[in-house]
Amino acid sequence: MKFFNPPPRSKYIESIKPKISIAMINKITAILNEFGVQTSAISSEVNFVKDLGLDSLDMVDLMMRLEQEFGVRIPDEDHSKIATVGDLVNYLKQEQGIAVPA
Repeated sequence: MKFFNPPPRSKYIESIKPKISIAMINKITAILNEFGVQTSAISSEVNFVKDLGLDSLDMVDLMMRLEQEFGVRIPDEDHSKIATVGDLVNYLKQEQGIAVPA
């Protein structure tokens, strides 16, 4: 009987990173859809306020929804660091212990 030997941890993590990112982006997209944002308008460079038209109350609601979905705490002082979808993805990856390219 042959047993499956998983690849070394670092190679394994590298192999699932794209899947983690895709799942994360899909969740973020679904949440933004709840705010009336069209999927076609979402990209990593899009700004929540300038491009998507979210106001300050929407941003607070968005952060609360993200906290629930991803099981992280986003302190108020970090809200200003998250201006674009790309900023959000990188922030969530850091909070979940996933390496973010510099």
